[in-house]
Amino acid sequence: MSYESERFENIRDRIGTLLWRGSWLGLELARYNLVYWLTGSGADRIDYPSGAFQNSSVISNELNTAHIRRLKTGIINRLQAGPETMFPSGGNSSSVSFLDGRESIPRRANPLRNNNFEEFYIESSVAYHDFILSGEGDLANAFGGLTVRSRIGIRLLEINLQHPERSRIRFENWFCKVYDEYDWNYGNLTFLTGVSDDEMIWYRDNSERFTENHRQRGRNYKIFSREWEHNTLYRSVIVNDLGSNDYPIPML
Repeated sequence: MSYESERFENIRDRIGTLLWRGSWLGLELARYNLVYWLTGSGADRIDYPSGAFQNSSVISNELNTAHIRRLKTGIINRLQAGPETMFPSGGNSSSVSFLDGRESIPRRANPLRNNNFEEFYIESSVAYHDFILSGEGDLANAFGGLTVRSRIGIRLLEINLQHPERSRIRFENWFCKVYDEYDWNYGNLTFLTGVSDDEMIWYRDNSERFTENHRQRGRNYKIFSREWEHNTLYRSVIVNDLGSNDYPIPML
């Protein structure tokens, strides 16, 4: 047996240990994602269950802080801009992409001012260490970091052109999705054991040389979760002061 074939067998054995430990410790998402990687399919998973994301305190905190701040800024920017200004900003001349390009949002002339309604799309990233520090080890080990996208419907009830932050708006809906690419990064360690990401990358790139079993070949893939509704308490909430520190309301 050559050095490289021995290396392959050694890594494969330790991947088996990863799966056993993941099951023993209840890291079902981490185990589930790794098993799919080993199928060698590489096909995107576009209907990934959203329950773990919906129940994550880390993701909820990201939505209730970073996304709320960006929403507030976006609303005020639109109220201060002219009716002809194109939103959302950025992107090419006609659209802005989200969720790794799976969603393309057309740019239009200030829909919040012209139509009194707009759906705001907001994306941000949550890091591995955020999940670890919050005790959400399964999400940390299943995804490392991930991207969370909000789709928030805002109705403009009354505009105050002199003080846009004092305009009245109402939340119509708030829906979320998660995106991630399941891959490995040089220099990192995989969960629970001393298998390095470098070794997982080597295994992925060389598995076809050492096995005829398609189910033992690693292939990266992309994950797109099902959409879920964020905190339903936001639904129909009216906000009278976008400048308040309690934005949108203290209890949320």
